[in-house]
This record gives sequence, structure tokens and C-alpha cells, in this order.
Amino acid sequence: MRTLGEVVDRVKSNKPVTEEELIYSVIALESLNTFDSLSLMRICEAKADGKVHWLTGNPKWEYKESFERTKLAFSKPPKEWVGWNNDPKNPEYRKMRQKSIKLADKIIDKMRSERKGKS
Repeated sequence: MRTLGEVVDRVKSNKPVTEEELIYSVIALESLNTFDSLSLMRICEAKADGKVHWLTGNPKWEYKESFERTKLAFSKPPKEWVGWNNDPKNPEYRKMRQKSIKLADKIIDKMRSERKGKS
């Protein structure tokens, strides 16, 4: 099985990859993006609050974590890095995802109605 790095390289070189490799690569890359977005948010919040937590919110630590996480992800097959707990084929994952989507929809609806009330 190809690593995430190999899959990305093959796609960029216009070489064939399997559908499964693409599916799990998308999931892995989206997860890496989420981790990095949360990291950036922690750095911004720490700066805005004027308090930097000794670990999270520290730009050097966040960068090192992001680098190591990406290096690890790119060295493993995407399906292996994603793991069973985050696999769309896992029934428990699908149930939790549906619950998360419903919760997010409720939060978004509440925020929209609060904005309308302020208008």
C-alpha cells in the first residue's frame, strides 16, 4: 500500500492511484488541515489574550507539532494514518459524524437567529 506522500506525488505527476487511496488521502489531508487550523486559532487566541500557554499557543511548539504530524502522515498509508476510529466504513464513526453534523447545524441555526435579532 502506498504512503500518503506517494499518493500525493503520483497525483501531482498524473500517475494513476486507486479510488481507495484517493478517498483516504482526502480524509487524511482534511484532518491535517483541521489540526493546523486549530493550531493557528490557538496561537491567535493566545496573542489576543496576551497569555501564551506554555505548550499550546506557543508558535514554535505548534509549528513543531504540525511538522511532525505531517511528516508522520505522509510516511504512512492514508487508511492506516486515518485509522478505524475515523474511517467512514466504521458504523460507530458514521453515527458520531451524524450527531456532530446535527449539533453543528443547531449551533449555526442559533447563531443565525441571534444575528437576525441584532439587525
